[in-house]
Amino acid sequence: MAKVALIGLGNPGPKYHNTPHNAGQMFINYLLKQPFLNNLTQLKTTKFCIIYKGTYQQLEFYLILPRTYMNNSGLCTKEIHRILKYMDFVVIAHDDLDIPFLKYKISPKTTRTHNGVNSVKQSLPPKPTTLFIRIGVKRQASPLKGCDYLLSPFSKEELQALHNAVFPKILQELPHKLQVQHSAKLPLK
Repeated sequence: MAKVALIGLGNPGPKYHNTPHNAGQMFINYLLKQPFLNNLTQLKTTKFCIIYKGTYQQLEFYLILPRTYMNNSGLCTKEIHRILKYMDFVVIAHDDLDIPFLKYKISPKTTRTHNGVNSVKQSLPPKPTTLFIRIGVKRQASPLKGCDYLLSPFSKEELQALHNAVFPKILQELPHKLQVQHSAKLPLK
């Protein structure tokens, strides 16, 4: 069974809970509420992360919520590697200001300017196949710039749009993307 670590980047605490910068963690929290994984359990809570485990077809999923601030997400990655030893895939879900709101990309490529992603990439072991779920958070008409925008809350309508339109599409597409990226044929149906 192939092992998949799915890390949702974000900042801890209620102040950041529904902000664009926490889109990755919001996606993990969405998955935790879906009947997508079988035998879902909370595996472990550490200083740096909370790890949930479940299965989907021939994949063993580890859903991971970092407990560090975004720019220190690599500490979580090191902890995951210490606990789980080996992963076939590492999937990093994160916000992306270069992609319009309600759009996303799943690919082995990501932005170079995201400090949380860079922290994780520097801490990754060399073997796993890495995919990035880039969740678009770019608003067309926001008076706020950069950090101020990323740390301001989504509106109720924006949150509903993410949960009803974007996250279900990502969930539907992700198993196929994992199969395509893996060099061996995974028995997914």
